[in-house]
Amino acid sequence: MCDECQLEMTDNLLLLGTHGLALVVALVAAAYDWKTGRIPNWLTFLVLLAALCFYGFGVSLTAAAFSFIAACVCALIPVLFFFMNAMGGGDVKLFAALGALLGIGLGLELNSRPMCLRCSGH
Repeated sequence: MCDECQLEMTDNLLLLGTHGLALVVALVAAAYDWKTGRIPNWLTFLVLLAALCFYGFGVSLTAAAFSFIAACVCALIPVLFFFMNAMGGGDVKLFAALGALLGIGLGLELNSRPMCLRCSGH
């Protein structure tokens, strides 16, 4: 197998792993939220820390910095909803953690779905 093909396969596995983890985290958070009305801090902080460590040690410090920036950017809009009492703090932390894991693009796309529902009154 050529080096370029091997690199592409590694990138695809990396995407599959991060997307799979994000799905599991979202499902666990949804289950906790549905049952208790809260999203546990251990879940959101563990994912945030895991994303930063994974990108920092597994990829590069630049990737970890981008992961941190993605977490901050993906928390901006939910924070506004939090201050309007339209969203809980656990939701804000969850969006930040998923942003750190998935990056700014996918993190903001995840943000936009529930925000549209919230704004439309559903």
